[in-house]
Amino acid sequence: MSLVEPPNTISDRTLITWSAYGLTAIAAALAVVLAVVRDAGQGWSVAVLLLALPMAVLVLVLLAPQFFEIRTRSGARAINFLLVAPVLGPVTFSLQTPLLHPEIGWTAAAAGALAGALVSFWPASRPEVSGRGAIGLFLALYGAGYAYGAPMLTNLTFDAATPRVFQAPVQDRNVTFGKGGRRYHVRIGPWGPMTHAVTADVRQRTYDALASGAIACVTLHPGVLGVAWYKVAVCGA
Repeated sequence: MSLVEPPNTISDRTLITWSAYGLTAIAAALAVVLAVVRDAGQGWSVAVLLLALPMAVLVLVLLAPQFFEIRTRSGARAINFLLVAPVLGPVTFSLQTPLLHPEIGWTAAAAGALAGALVSFWPASRPEVSGRGAIGLFLALYGAGYAYGAPMLTNLTFDAATPRVFQAPVQDRNVTFGKGGRRYHVRIGPWGPMTHAVTADVRQRTYDALASGAIACVTLHPGVLGVAWYKVAVCGA
């Protein structure tokens, strides 16, 4: 089995498909664990696996994309988009932690999408592969997710530097409801290098302790990759 001669035997198919879907399931379970930990700077062992598993799944998909094709309602053949799941954990965790300059993450995602779209020409050019447009979309999404999630997860989880602490007034707060349950948000006024009010996700206990008009403490972390991020907390907690 090689990248030069794509695998096509039944044994190859079984090994590759079960490996890819198994790793995808493990990545999804680890994403749940990381969501429970949630705090940046913790859960580094889970983070390491979440950085490695998406690359392993991507290699298997590129090795034999024809093994992961499914039939759509129209009868067309397309790649199974469930395989995007391994990149969702790093992305979701990273999106929960506000960045001082969020445009850095979006620029990385755009670059990843472009790289994925370019890579799609390789498997889509092989005669045994159909659904070529779907492969391009799949790899663009995968590239965007990994290019955003992996660096940001690394930046947050492995940041052990001492943060700077600022204070900011709580202007408002609210609760939203979604598929992941309740999410708690507080809006704080300008602080430190932030010249305008911002809204940040917080844990319920932080939300309950920060009524409108209270003073919140904001810890500004440099990030292990130099991408500064911050966390809103109760002063003295």
